[in-house]
Amino acid sequence: MTNVCHFLCSALSTSAAPYYFKPFRRGIPIREFADGALHANLPVRAALREMKRLWHATTNLDALVSVGTGIQDHEVQLPNVARIGGFEAVCKTFFNSLDTEATWNDFTHEREYSAELHHRLNVPIDGDYVGLDDYKAIPRMLQSVESQDRNTSWSPHSYLFRLGIVVDRLKASLLFFEPDPSLAAEESTFLRVGPAGYELRGTIRCRLCKSSDSLGLLVDSIEDFSQSQRTSSSSNEVEGHATWTTIKFSDALRKDVRTSDAWLRVPCILKSRDKDTEHTVAVRLRKPLGAGASGTSLTARIPISGFPATFGELEAKARQRWNVGD
Repeated sequence: MTNVCHFLCSALSTSAAPYYFKPFRRGIPIREFADGALHANLPVRAALREMKRLWHATTNLDALVSVGTGIQDHEVQLPNVARIGGFEAVCKTFFNSLDTEATWNDFTHEREYSAELHHRLNVPIDGDYVGLDDYKAIPRMLQSVESQDRNTSWSPHSYLFRLGIVVDRLKASLLFFEPDPSLAAEESTFLRVGPAGYELRGTIRCRLCKSSDSLGLLVDSIEDFSQSQRTSSSSNEVEGHATWTTIKFSDALRKDVRTSDAWLRVPCILKSRDKDTEHTVAVRLRKPLGAGASGTSLTARIPISGFPATFGELEAKARQRWNVGD
């Protein structure tokens, strides 16, 4: 019950949009809580700052997805009584801060923006302008969006295409690499040194629960896994990798996950020339029927959670997780 209360309070606080709803009041002494629209109506930068504050440089971002409330044409009309002194400029500044599409566009031109990691989903809403508190317009908005889904092709600039990219990215983020702790228990290291460089043994795993329908659907959508080392300075996650080595994902393993109440465990040995060369483990996914308009039924290679990363970074994380000392 306490958790429900906490969630309810958070929901009421963040829903208390200025100009539309009253602030949410709670606590002893009573405090007022309101949505952060005036400070960060599109809190992308705030989310990235919070991630760095919590995890510093030890955690890779898998994906950031910003979901808008609809694109609408609307010009704010101020009453004449408000057009006095500098108040009109203040009002325009306020309403401009609510324009999340413009804010996102500004963000895409900043240095920290990555087209592979940062995504925006927002659809045009046809018809008359819908205010934030106009709940009676919800059926019309749903009809408008569903109509676009039915009538939009899978072209690279369509909403459905962008949605598909986000879905694939989130699927890939459910998969991660777990080093084998047995070697560290014996030799206090996760890395083996061979004639061709370093080896890191482990398994590709999934965050979804075993025996779940969701895990079965994900396994069915996986075409293959592969690994590669970066050979150029390209800023793209998967460009700059000259060759990709397939990681075996057998039909027998798929069947075990689907029918034998087994966790997803794909054994693999990662190999690298040195500890500081960036390494990527990636997955290719099968596209749903009708989404292969570009002539291919597979997605491009998408890094799984935690990649790209160097062997040094992977071992440091494994040491922290398994509490292995130097």
